[in-house]
Amino acid sequence: MSQRNKDLPAMPVHPMQDKFGQVILMAGMTKLEMTALNLFTAYLSRNDNNLSDEDMEAYIYLSYDYAEQFCSYLETKGEEKSGSIII
Repeated sequence: MSQRNKDLPAMPVHPMQDKFGQVILMAGMTKLEMTALNLFTAYLSRNDNNLSDEDMEAYIYLSYDYAEQFCSYLETKGEEKSGSIII
């Protein structure tokens, strides 16, 4: 099973040891979540703070939808670059 780029951590992963000496990874947010959060922040900064719950839910939905499209575009562009070998 291959992991998609959007599901990878947005920031570098830092291995740490817990109190039993086992190595754990602190991953944080995925690239998709980080992109959606940035889009959502842009929506909120563009509008006033008197939003209804329906408007807030619509902005969240749009943020994830556009983040999905953005990550898909980046993945497609990456495949195009790595897929073609010119001699």
